Amino acid sequence: MKLKMVLWVSLALFISSCSLAEDVTPPPVLATAQAAPRQQVATPVHPAAQATSGGLVELSPPETAPSILSGAAIFAESCEPCHGAQGLGAGSMSSNLEVEPPPLGKLDFARTARPLDWYGVVTEGRMERFMPPFRSLSDGQRWDVVAYALSLGYPPETSLRGASLYDETCAGCHGEAGQGAENAPPLNTSEIFAGYALDELLVTIQDGKGSMPAYADILPQEDQLLVAAYV
Repeated sequence: MKLKMVLWVSLALFISSCSLAEDVTPPPVLATAQAAPRQQVATPVHPAAQATSGGLVELSPPETAPSILSGAAIFAESCEPCHGAQGLGAGSMSSNLEVEPPPLGKLDFARTARPLDWYGVVTEGRMERFMPPFRSLSDGQRWDVVAYALSLGYPPETSLRGASLYDETCAGCHGEAGQGAENAPPLNTSEIFAGYALDELLVTIQDGKGSMPAYADILPQEDQLLVAAYV
């Protein structure tokens, strides 16, 4: 599938080609910043509007499929110092921060996140948590690093098993490449990739929707999660 993002990439294989000199994590201020609570939204909105000091910025799904390879290189140069190589918040600079970086590489954390929300954080920053904006990156590069960050919680075998389960269970209606059919919507669109958290896709798989049957009693829970991650 075009927007499949569950891949494991070795950081040693890539060399970043973009300049990130403008994007430097600011030093901690004297006052301790309070961690902002994570918010979950019931339904996705496209495009999303995020409030900033300069007004509203439109956040839209990617125009092309994100590149995991490009995202790995950007993450290694610009994100790893705080978030760590595995995205667990144990980077070389993390001890200098007064707020612990979120565990991007933990599935329990990432599964509730919509890629569009993470793209908004990369674009606008979250200064109360010492996360700077990365406006020097192009839209495509920001989507690349979001896709890579979301992949950190999944080992390579996850994608392989998810692909196999999709072929067995879903491809008959949604198509081998997720292109959809008369009675089944496409799954390989940028809107699906950007606008749905893993847990939201999992609910649809478990409960069904429209002509789609519920798989809560058909597939084991682990397999349901693998299919959702593959999509």
